[in-house]
Amino acid sequence: MILHKLTLFNFRQFKGVQDITFAAPSETQKKNISIFFGQNGRGKTGIFRAIVFCLFGVKRLSQDGDVPESEIQLVNTNVLGKSQGATVEAFVELFFSHEGVKYCLKRSIIGLIKDGDVIEEMGSVKLSSTKSDGNTKVIDKHDIDSLVEKIINPRVKDYFFFDGETIERLTRASVEQRKEISKGIRNLLYVDALETAIKATARLTRKLESEMREHSTPELARLLKELKDNEDKEKEKKERLDKVAEELRIANWQLKDIDKELEKFKAIHHLLEERKRLEETLKNFQNDSKNLLSEMKTGSAKMAIQLVGTNLENVFHKIDNLKKRGDIPSEIRKDLVEKILNEHWCCVCDRAVDKGSDAEKKVLEWLHKATDIALQDSALDLWRYLSDVINRFSDDGTQIENMLLSYGNLRNKIDNARMKLQKISDQIGEGDFGNVPVLEQARGELKEKILKLEAEDLVITNEINVLLEERKLLFEKIEKEKQIQDKGKEVIKRANLARKSSEALTAVYEGFTQEIKHLISEKATLFLKRFLDSEGQEAIRKVLVKDDYSLQVLDRWERPFLANISAGQRQIMSIAFIVALAEVAAQDKLLEMPLFMDTPLGRLSGGHRANLISFLPQFSSQWILLVTDTEFTKTEARLFKSSPNWGNFFVLDPDGQGNTEIHEKNIENYITLLNDEGEEE
Repeated sequence: MILHKLTLFNFRQFKGVQDITFAAPSETQKKNISIFFGQNGRGKTGIFRAIVFCLFGVKRLSQDGDVPESEIQLVNTNVLGKSQGATVEAFVELFFSHEGVKYCLKRSIIGLIKDGDVIEEMGSVKLSSTKSDGNTKVIDKHDIDSLVEKIINPRVKDYFFFDGETIERLTRASVEQRKEISKGIRNLLYVDALETAIKATARLTRKLESEMREHSTPELARLLKELKDNEDKEKEKKERLDKVAEELRIANWQLKDIDKELEKFKAIHHLLEERKRLEETLKNFQNDSKNLLSEMKTGSAKMAIQLVGTNLENVFHKIDNLKKRGDIPSEIRKDLVEKILNEHWCCVCDRAVDKGSDAEKKVLEWLHKATDIALQDSALDLWRYLSDVINRFSDDGTQIENMLLSYGNLRNKIDNARMKLQKISDQIGEGDFGNVPVLEQARGELKEKILKLEAEDLVITNEINVLLEERKLLFEKIEKEKQIQDKGKEVIKRANLARKSSEALTAVYEGFTQEIKHLISEKATLFLKRFLDSEGQEAIRKVLVKDDYSLQVLDRWERPFLANISAGQRQIMSIAFIVALAEVAAQDKLLEMPLFMDTPLGRLSGGHRANLISFLPQFSSQWILLVTDTEFTKTEARLFKSSPNWGNFFVLDPDGQGNTEIHEKNIENYITLLNDEGEEE
């Protein structure tokens, strides 16, 4: 799909008729970059909303969050206000092409003000197509939606518009990040049908195994009941996991709303920024501390041995001395000596050993030296083990000492960060800033709630893993019991077939998603290397989509490194993942779909911006950027202008009455009005 022209009429901030002509590639030119420049609130996102509305007839975008649809207004507010209760029509007309066919789609919406409330209803929709031979056809209105969905599936509409918040979510190792990545993979790779089949076979399996219990031996019935309970618990925990994810999403959304309110208080802006930085630092320290503590727990056996090191060395040296003297292993068997003394006869030299004789005294000396064979073997085993332990003593001790020092340093850093955070919170709360203290209290409660929900997510995930391990053992026991089952053979056969089908489908699903995650990781790594500057390429070597759908980056030694990279590098990582996901969906072809990005350059250094600007147009058929003056400066303008992909430049200007006017500008003339340089990381 290639966008050519967009006409807006009384849509959102755009009063009257306003036209946009997108830069589109052709056989003679590569121009595919369109830039929309304007302050926040001027309608940058409204352009994308207009396209989505025209294509699919929907008002809501994913970034609308929990805002009720009734509050999302598409008809221009000023025109409605002057209508004196009459209906007002707004429409969007989109001209686009796909696989050599040109299309014109027009969709309208009708609004009016009644009793002070804005009421909107969908209006007419029209679609026509024109083939290369000039033959034009008007599409029946009942076929329009299905035809549009064949060109661009509605499920991907939100995943080809990336704003700063979406990119930011991808940088955080959290439930939100996992949900965002899982959603992207599922939406773009069409695994819904497979998921439906897995759920259907699971329901059938439960039904048949319920019948099977009625014809089973008591033991098999007990095992099947235990299996059902296990699966019920897993289902219950997964449902709670989904609720936790949803509660987290809402809590994070509310937290962002509060932060936006607090941002309005410029007098404490620097404190808010410092608090955000400290919170991120604290979270990184806590993650490092948690990982180190886990590592220390794994090595607890080594720590325990260090505590009794002196005693172990004494035991080793004592056994070693016995070994050097020849007492271990003993040359004389104890049972043989005891036999000679009991029988008063030496079977070795065939002589009598009388009581009180010198011969008996000699044999008694042997008895004192002789040792039980089992005891000798145990002593030698202990000697070998202690020898190995003592050889590693010094290295283990150094490693443990370093770990304890690192853990102590981390705890000190955590305490210092908390003290600084408390100090800043006190400064913010004590100032005369209206409702700031109330917002701060609400913010603190939300942060505490988010921490508890994230902790609950980890606990439930671990509990589910335990249930899965228990289920494996149950399956083995059930299979053994089925082999001796006499009654209900046919029911068992059907139940077995249903479960194996369910397991096979699950294996296919898991194998496919695992393969896709690996493929996306590889492609994201390639894109990351193209986007990063030389310093970043040296530090960061790989992007990883983990089994739990979280993102991680690895350093040159293949160690987790996400907690150590800068804000700009995090943003580059997110964009690399987005581009990789899109290329996998496009099956390694040029992505014939417009790629919208809202404020993607905000935290990037000059090197990162230059790499992104030079490479991204080669990947997508069209790149449409929505930028503000803080990220689109003279530096970026010159970079874009020097690119063969540079196309059209639009400025979104306020008209002084709450509306926005779209003006196409010549970048050569406008560049002098831009800021001097972009922000560095």
